[in-house]
Amino acid sequence: MNCLIRGEDKWLEYKSTFRVDSKTGEKFAPVETSAIKTVAAFLNSYDGGTLLLGVAEDGDGRGVPFGLELDYVTVRKAGKGDADMFGLMLNQVLASALGLAAIANLTTEIVALGGVDICRVHVKPSGFPVEAKIVEVDKKAQHVRKTRYFFR
Repeated sequence: MNCLIRGEDKWLEYKSTFRVDSKTGEKFAPVETSAIKTVAAFLNSYDGGTLLLGVAEDGDGRGVPFGLELDYVTVRKAGKGDADMFGLMLNQVLASALGLAAIANLTTEIVALGGVDICRVHVKPSGFPVEAKIVEVDKKAQHVRKTRYFFR
C-alpha cells in the first residue's frame, strides 16, 4: 500500500527514525537530538504541532511510511512488545531532555500505516519556556552536551 502524508509545515514534521541513522542502522545521538529539538520547538510555539517518527520524506517533500523497525531493534527484549518498549524509551528520553512538566503536554501513539508502525507525537504548547538538553557534534566530531531553547 502506498500511503503519502502531506508535506511538512509549521505544525507537522517527520523523522525516519528516532535514534538510529537510517543509512547505517546504528544508534547515533544526533538523530535523537533532531527529534528532541522538534518537540522542544513545538512546546515553545504558539500552536504546538505533531512529530511523526518512522516517516521519511519522498522527493516531493511528502511523507512516506518508513517504519520503526530500526528503532525497535535498539529496545527489543524477549517477551516484551516492541511498540511498548519503544514507547517507554521515547518517554524516558523526552523526560530526561525536556523535563517532566514539559512532557505532560505530549501524547504519543503507535499506529500502523502502510504496513509499518509509525509513532505520532502530538505536542500542545507549553505554558512556560522549555529548554532542551541535547547532544551536538562539534567541529572535531566530538559529541558535546548542551542546553538550548528551540522555537518554531
